[in-house]
Amino acid sequence: MKNINEKKIGMVGFGHLGSSIAEALIKGGFPKSNLTISYRGSRATMDRVSGMKLESSVRDPEYLMKNSDIVILAARPQNIREISENHVRKDTLILSFMAALPLSALSSFFDCSISRAMCSGPETISGGRGICVLHHGTDAARKLVSLCGMREMQIRTEDEIDAFTAGICIPPILMNIGVGREERAMALKNMAVRYPVYRELSPWIEAELELSASQNDKKSLENVSTNGGVSEAMVNSLINGGSFFPSVERGVERCAELRSELCKNLAVKAA
Repeated sequence: MKNINEKKIGMVGFGHLGSSIAEALIKGGFPKSNLTISYRGSRATMDRVSGMKLESSVRDPEYLMKNSDIVILAARPQNIREISENHVRKDTLILSFMAALPLSALSSFFDCSISRAMCSGPETISGGRGICVLHHGTDAARKLVSLCGMREMQIRTEDEIDAFTAGICIPPILMNIGVGREERAMALKNMAVRYPVYRELSPWIEAELELSASQNDKKSLENVSTNGGVSEAMVNSLINGGSFFPSVERGVERCAELRSELCKNLAVKAA
């Protein structure tokens, strides 16, 4: 059995998230020679690759998928069908960081071991404050997350990933929109009753807010908020007069809506 540093790891998707995971792996001691990065001609990808001096790691998607022990999916979930056209060995582990794509859908594309992951934003990973949840996590997946310096939080069901996703959006939102401490504490307490992951997640949220206050940082919202996404749904709920707890619930609902929409477009089961 290879240890994690002996495995070949392939990165599919090298945007902000993918590059931050790769950077964290290397910082954690993973050898660059065992890392491959999928490349299909994107200038932005090559700029990030060059900035990290990883030009020798670039491979075409077919080579990467066929020769990796672990394939990290950090690309847009809408691209999953195209990605899955490349052959993957049965002993490969697919570790998917793709939002809104459930394990049932991933299993319809790959005939190998699959773990689903969701993690906090690139800024937290780069800063050594990253957190992550795993569904169907294997030993290899856990070792990889640990090597990246991310702390794994425990979930009981895949549905808790939606609640976790809404939770990691909270710090950037509250760095920009004021919510009273008492209202915030009550909302997080209510979330912890419904979703046990918040017992670990709430202290992380508070720590992120304290760090932001000490640094007077209000830029992060742009990095996590996308048009039609979870953060936008939560922000809209707040600015339209909603209290904080229903706004967090709205984020969880939006996760489910996005999953349903994506799976419908891909013609795969959402659960």
